[in-house]
Amino acid sequence: MKTQNIGIIGTASIAQSRFIPALDGYKNAKYYGVASRTEEKAKEFVVKNGGIAYANYESLLEDTNIDCVYIPLPPALHFDWAEKALQHGKHVLLEKPSVLCKADAEKLVALAKEKKLALYENYMFTEHKQLQRIKQLLTEKAVGEVYFATARFCFPRRAVGDFRYNKQLGGGALNDCGGYTIKLVTELFGKNVKLTNANFCMERDIDISGNLSFSADKVAVQTFFGMDNDYRCDLEIIGSTGTIYAPRIFTAPSNFYAPVYLKRNGKTVKFYKYKDNQFLKSYMAFEKAVQSDEIRETFYEKILLQSEFVDNTRQFMI
Repeated sequence: MKTQNIGIIGTASIAQSRFIPALDGYKNAKYYGVASRTEEKAKEFVVKNGGIAYANYESLLEDTNIDCVYIPLPPALHFDWAEKALQHGKHVLLEKPSVLCKADAEKLVALAKEKKLALYENYMFTEHKQLQRIKQLLTEKAVGEVYFATARFCFPRRAVGDFRYNKQLGGGALNDCGGYTIKLVTELFGKNVKLTNANFCMERDIDISGNLSFSADKVAVQTFFGMDNDYRCDLEIIGSTGTIYAPRIFTAPSNFYAPVYLKRNGKTVKFYKYKDNQFLKSYMAFEKAVQSDEIRETFYEKILLQSEFVDNTRQFMI
């Protein structure tokens, strides 16, 4: 397989702190260059990270040396630039959320199918070894019949000017940490899970926090997410004979051993820990979609499912 040249649209901190380091030493992909709204910002990025500085987004997309585009822009800008990238024949790796509504997801998926291009939503935690272990434990019925699960993802208030507090840029807790909890629920309990209720705390014209209720056959699921809260990032699954607990389910750094506890009646009976580069693993999943029509279809379906759940959840927002 030839090395894929990747262009980055936008100079977001996640591109510098997570994306470029994840590809360091990986032979199948190469960070090629970056575009910003101003050439000055792109040049500043290149001084720190190397690559080519493009004067604007369009000039990066027009470069035929670039095979794939990574888009870590604020969510409200994802659809337009993903659409343009696909029209230029580039495979697209989108930061989450991929888009802000199902209608836009359907348009992008249709275009990607027409062009036979990969379109991937970068929920990195889905590729981490700890989630694979949890899925295996559920398959093995390590906790018996599952009746309840809960997940929480919340963090303290971000800095003034953060896009998460700007409605026009796609801000709000649902579009950020809330999407993680929805993604986890469908990863664990399948696409037939149903949203039954949602409640939101609204401030400054955006949702600051929310909690969701789901049903999946016999399983009741509750999630909580929020942007102005004490930090939580955990999953608990309670079954008839035991409990699975993962205290760092979404954001484990590559040098962190993410633990998974198997408990019975409050006592730990098995303990697992996994060190994994989930950003690189997520890119590798995207890479498989670049190579395979069948795998591309799988990720199209996941984007559509996620966007449908977010649309349904937003209907409860007042």
